Amino acid sequence: MKKKLINFSGLLLLFLFICVGCNKAINEKAGDDTSTVTKKDVKGIGYKKGGFVFSMSNLRKITRPRSLTAAPVIQTSHLYMVFQPVTAGHYRAIEEKNIPTYPFPLATDSLDVSNPDYSNLYTFLPIKNSGNLPNCPYIVLDSVCLLNPESPTAALAYQAAGKEIIYRPNGDDIPQEPADPCDPWEDCPIEEPPPPPPPPPPAPPKPADNRSTPFSVEYDNCSMNTDENYPSGRITVEETQWGNGGIAYEGVRDVKVEILGPQGQRVIAQTDRYGCFKATGAIRGFRPLIGPRLPVILNVIFKSDRKEIRGMNKTIPDQYTKPLLHIYGNISYSMNNANVSYERHTSNEGDDTKYYVAATVNNALYEFDEYAANDGILSPGNDLKILVTCFAGSASTPMLNDLKSRNVWDAAAVTNYLNTRVGGLGGILAPSAPDIVFGYAYVGTSSADFATDKIKETAYHEFAHASHYRKTTTQMWIDNVKYVADYGVGSGNPYGHVGDPGVERTDLIEMWGYFMGREYAHRRYGPNAHSAILEYYSVADASPSTFNNSWYAVNEHRSWIGVNIFEHDHIPAGFLHDIIDSNVYNQRRVPGLFESTVVADTIAGYSISRIYNNLDGSTGSPAILMNKLRNYLPLGNATAHFDLLRNSYGY
Repeated sequence: MKKKLINFSGLLLLFLFICVGCNKAINEKAGDDTSTVTKKDVKGIGYKKGGFVFSMSNLRKITRPRSLTAAPVIQTSHLYMVFQPVTAGHYRAIEEKNIPTYPFPLATDSLDVSNPDYSNLYTFLPIKNSGNLPNCPYIVLDSVCLLNPESPTAALAYQAAGKEIIYRPNGDDIPQEPADPCDPWEDCPIEEPPPPPPPPPPAPPKPADNRSTPFSVEYDNCSMNTDENYPSGRITVEETQWGNGGIAYEGVRDVKVEILGPQGQRVIAQTDRYGCFKATGAIRGFRPLIGPRLPVILNVIFKSDRKEIRGMNKTIPDQYTKPLLHIYGNISYSMNNANVSYERHTSNEGDDTKYYVAATVNNALYEFDEYAANDGILSPGNDLKILVTCFAGSASTPMLNDLKSRNVWDAAAVTNYLNTRVGGLGGILAPSAPDIVFGYAYVGTSSADFATDKIKETAYHEFAHASHYRKTTTQMWIDNVKYVADYGVGSGNPYGHVGDPGVERTDLIEMWGYFMGREYAHRRYGPNAHSAILEYYSVADASPSTFNNSWYAVNEHRSWIGVNIFEHDHIPAGFLHDIIDSNVYNQRRVPGLFESTVVADTIAGYSISRIYNNLDGSTGSPAILMNKLRNYLPLGNATAHFDLLRNSYGY
């Protein structure tokens, strides 16, 4: 956990919103209305059966009359449906079935996303999946056969519907699509992109500096499709610390890009490490012979096999129970060069801020993975569930989703326990329990609070917890969650106080998190690319950015004269830095950083992997960790000096 626990009052209000409401189900299947609400009275349903060009009732007109000699073989391929969720459980049921749904009508040649309505979620459900529907109110609006809008059969369908043929019905000019066994309206596996080029090497280190220095990710040279029917482009996020006076961007890694075209077309792609995407499927029929192009909608979904990021900045259950969906809008005039960028925003409740924070946290995960691999420690596990929310001003890593996958009773016990201790939190988390909660309700909402390095330092801190979780026991994690709920919430210190039963376990978990967050932030931003770290330095001392006010220095300054050497009065995070750092390294920087005179730090040379390998389930306190590490002194260190350093921290 970082800084303090979740803002429970805000979450409680959200919980009450989710749980109070009408539970009346509206179901219609095979034409049978099973409720007292008639179709015309249902909000948002202005669709008339047969009103879609490719509805079966219209397509039968071109298969039955003898006058139409083409007689194509046409049968129902999809059901045009609208789900009408009321509770968080309904949204979760849709998500568990992996059904792509959208808060705007789809059976049209002119998609309109200007007024999304999350109480009516539309989809084209493949007919083969119609027997496996989620437990959620729904209406089947029509049965359809989705065709290529530029095909000769589609031209006949337009003619039968009495509409103008706006596409060129010339089958000879239509490229043949490759056979694909996966329906475009299923959550299909995405074709693996070619291996990305290796990242640029770090800049040559300065004398006696064995740490890598930051490098700028190259994203401008994305490989684009040359055929305008095949979407391609890039998704980027502002990197506030690399602009050198301007604005710099980096690619948003491994997020799903979804493109919706007219008449029920859908293709998906995934971004690479540079934020580039290149679809292998085509969108057709958006360029009529006369008139403006029809809308082609691009959506960004923060989901992959590696993680799922959810976003919550409004009291809408759909935001919490499903992956974060950004409905970007129309790209019909930039189909093979579509660019989406997320700039820094500071309004807590604004969507733009939510997207910016989510994209930055997303990238921090992959950076942590790379740093962890270099250090020989475990990365956070796959299928990580991350919630970014403005209803909290801090971050925490309860790992509830993973606990649920290991032992549903353990996860239920934790959420129920939290519910009794801190109001509605347990009830909110239960439907789709997160592993990590990242709150960005920063006090003052200044641009400095939303600097990229500050967001990533907190994210690295939480990912270090998720890595530690994989090394230790689930019981230790459960006990820590309960401890924070009992002794941290409302106590004036989010981690409790010295003497509280269980405080040493929390001290161990947090000393690792605080150390790793700053360590990896320094790796990324080096001695002078960080923002002003005003939590630890005055305005005058925080700028300009130098080695003496860097994230590395924060770890070092925890043991300087006049500064409390403990985080939150009792967490010895500086100890881990002290056994790794070297005074030779510190003093050869310009300006130099001298060792503290408050602690007796003459120890150097420990590795992160050595520390991590001693964080197994038998290590339950800083004292136990120190005792273990004492047995692995690197060459050139003395046991007596180790003991002096340990004693400096009161152990």
